[in-house]
Amino acid sequence: METLKGYFTDIDIYNEAVKNWDLSFKLLSKGDFSSDMHMIFDSNFSIVREKLTGKIEQKGKAQDGLIVFGIPVKNTSFYWFDKKVNSDTLVVFPKENNFEVISESDFEVYVVSINEQSFFKIMKKMNVLKNEPLFDGKPQEVFLNKEFASRFINLLEYFLNTNLKNPKKNSALIDSITISLIEYLDNAKHLKLPAQLNKKNLAVKKAIELINKQVNNLFSIPQLCALVGVSERTLLSAFKEKYKVSPSDYIKAFRLNKVKQEIYNSKTRTISEIAGKYHFWHMGQFAKDFKKQFGILPSQVERK
Repeated sequence: METLKGYFTDIDIYNEAVKNWDLSFKLLSKGDFSSDMHMIFDSNFSIVREKLTGKIEQKGKAQDGLIVFGIPVKNTSFYWFDKKVNSDTLVVFPKENNFEVISESDFEVYVVSINEQSFFKIMKKMNVLKNEPLFDGKPQEVFLNKEFASRFINLLEYFLNTNLKNPKKNSALIDSITISLIEYLDNAKHLKLPAQLNKKNLAVKKAIELINKQVNNLFSIPQLCALVGVSERTLLSAFKEKYKVSPSDYIKAFRLNKVKQEIYNSKTRTISEIAGKYHFWHMGQFAKDFKKQFGILPSQVERK
């Protein structure tokens, strides 16, 4: 098995490190990003321990052939799709569709990915199939008992810190992790019913879809409200509730993240050319906004 371990303070370098896992991270808060990550993985199994600072929008897709679980650490809260959850919730990632997480600062989570065939083979052998609908490919939420969470995290930590050169020992540990999860998830009372989206959540969802689909379109807030079908007051309240920022601040952070990513990935294009693509025309104000968002000037971005 392979190990990836590191401490990152630049979100573009971090995105580069995790690009093979079809993940992307966007900084919504200003100037306080860091990631402390420890990952052990192969094609059939992985454990990731992730500590993030800064308000982060996380998007991606679970790898084919794997069942993926998220186990938050105590005092952690985050948005799972469009619902706010906390450390009493274990999440099962969707199989086919992309996932979305909005994490608050000081976010800490363990992510466990298990080969789907191996998981169901053990499940069948244990004759515990009553909660099989839990793995129908849709995002799911499960109550996370504190006692189980503590025991399970200790097991994950042992695996993260053990010697990986013994295949038999690795296999036995993976089986122990899988069996522990199956035994816990087999208890039907743990399953949470998915929440229905309210008007605010639907408004945010539609607005974000528009912003992402029309990256180069600089929406005014009245335009965005008209397209989404809500008042400015409702949209402001919805964004404040989910992201702790206004719609206009979210759009600015979104555009600044795009600029920084393109500066990082481009060796030849000028900063003003990239900034203009995202409607930053006043270079003095752009530099101030950029530094406020990321803590550095555009010219200080390390190019790939």
